[in-house]
Amino acid sequence: MAVNKAYCADKCGGIPQLQSVGASSDSDQHSSSQAHCLNDGYSNPSRCSECICPSGYGGSKCERAQKSRNAICGGDLSLELDTWEQLESPGYSKDGYEVGQQCNWVVRSPQGTRVMAEFINDFSMFCGNICLDYVELKLATDQRLTGARFCCDQRFAGQLISEHNQMAILFRAQLSQDIGFQIRVRATRLPASIQRMGGLNGPNTGNRTTEEAPTPLGLKTFLPGKDIWGEWGPWSDCSRPCGGCGIRSRTRTCLSEVCLSDKSYESSACNFLACPIRPNCHKILFLSRLCHQSDAGATSQNCSQMAQQLAQCTQPSCCPPFYALNGKCVQTQFEEGQKETEMSNRN
Repeated sequence: MAVNKAYCADKCGGIPQLQSVGASSDSDQHSSSQAHCLNDGYSNPSRCSECICPSGYGGSKCERAQKSRNAICGGDLSLELDTWEQLESPGYSKDGYEVGQQCNWVVRSPQGTRVMAEFINDFSMFCGNICLDYVELKLATDQRLTGARFCCDQRFAGQLISEHNQMAILFRAQLSQDIGFQIRVRATRLPASIQRMGGLNGPNTGNRTTEEAPTPLGLKTFLPGKDIWGEWGPWSDCSRPCGGCGIRSRTRTCLSEVCLSDKSYESSACNFLACPIRPNCHKILFLSRLCHQSDAGATSQNCSQMAQQLAQCTQPSCCPPFYALNGKCVQTQFEEGQKETEMSNRN
């Protein structure tokens, strides 16, 4: 989006400048026809007086929350210090969210404070290698950046604190119907918690903070030759605790001045234990009653999806194409027998 912003500013006769949250993204020296966009929005190159807004923002100048879709939710919220406010996905206390719903909140705290958020109560959204149904929290000052995304049925237990006194919260339901989320927010003076988590773009199993010491300019040396690589670093945490569709990754550094091959990153599947019975299965059992009520208006498609969810949550489960066998996620009977043979040979 930064490249788009530079291109559009050039088309509209302006010079792009990065501004803080809530500030205009265009300088006073820009053309009078160029829009003065807020929250890191930028001028539309086809119509310079209009703004193109970051996801989650709307209005003529990106000054407010983007309009929600197919649901009554979202909006702008002003916080007070140490007073909790509660937000939730559509239908959270009833029959859950539906496919095609979108919500956007822009949460602001007083100047000199930050926004703190934490998930509470039941949490469940469609789970896959990446989050297709998710709630996203934009913690960075630059609101163009994609925030931390959360899905699956493991509620993130930590506190999330923005860099500035503003946080956008986005909810997207693209694939299924499920329980959703409930979150509470308040103003705080605690430091920001921009963290690298498995849940950023996929299922989350926890969080960790990483810091890298800066390399002084001019002191980095290279080995003669090309395609000389250092040792692999440690594997990252698996993106899922079970089910067979978790991903882990590791990196290494090019030690020569030139590395023609792109072998600095590799990933592998991990955690092939079958997922245990879902603790929130009781809520899906409750939702299934809708399919037996004549006035519920439930469609056959929704009932079919609910039946599949019910079958999955009452027994150990795996991600397709895996299936559960003796507590493990396997693809074929042969694969399971091969694993047992390998274990016997090791012993």
